[in-house]
Amino acid sequence: MLANLKQRNVVQLLGFCMYGGWFGFGKGLYVCNEFFSVGSLDKYISASTNNPQVPLKWAIRYKIIRGICIGLEYLHEQCNKTVAHLDLKPSNILLDKEMVPKIADFGLSRAFVITKTHTYTAAAMGTNGYMAPELTERKEKGSRVGKKCDIYSLGVLILAIVMGEGPTATSDPNGVTFIRKIRERTEKRMKEPSADENRKQLKRDASLGDDDCLEDVEKCIDLAFKCVEKEPEKRPSATDICGRLLPPVPSTDTTRDHVALEVGDQQEEFVEGLDELHLLSSGEE
Repeated sequence: MLANLKQRNVVQLLGFCMYGGWFGFGKGLYVCNEFFSVGSLDKYISASTNNPQVPLKWAIRYKIIRGICIGLEYLHEQCNKTVAHLDLKPSNILLDKEMVPKIADFGLSRAFVITKTHTYTAAAMGTNGYMAPELTERKEKGSRVGKKCDIYSLGVLILAIVMGEGPTATSDPNGVTFIRKIRERTEKRMKEPSADENRKQLKRDASLGDDDCLEDVEKCIDLAFKCVEKEPEKRPSATDICGRLLPPVPSTDTTRDHVALEVGDQQEEFVEGLDELHLLSSGEE
């Protein structure tokens, strides 16, 4: 399955090999993927002494959000089989030198026929803070897994990218505490956007600096809250999300790859400080 995934926002499998121990013990699989010197997204969400360039400029964060959505739409809607990733989180988003995001680590993924919306598994899977409620609810058939599990994780991930922080409570597998905190901080400001102080505070919360992009920020937050609805049926599809975030797809391009390549007037912002990012990710000074 992995060898057939070919899209700009999904990590490319280069090769693999099987290995095994004595008498069949210790058998396993080595997987070889593309290498990304910039590292994973989790290094660039929250500020730290080791990474003074965090938070990233909004243009880069918005590009990353859109790229993740394009990759997820590809996995859900454009493969021969539906691929549910089931562990979407910052550390599983790799970044190339142009800060293009790549969905990685398909160790927990499930593939099923395109006409099927979900299946069941005997054990909950995913990462604390990003797991959909249906993954942690034990029923007679097991935990329900499907595309809408990824949509929930995507909602939490978008909030983390926008606000520069992610869920931290190990006892909160669905990230409910984190989502509630962000909702309380942003709801009033988004309901009364005309109030100057509300707009200024939202810009501070999202670390926007002088960037004039509140409309895109509010759009991302609104979409994220729709993604984290408790009932899977109420969550939008990856295609619906891309329709909100991206320009229309040309009739000759059904994969949205043209959008992933689009940088427009923001090209300098995407590459500014790239050498420093490489140094930070490699630990050099």
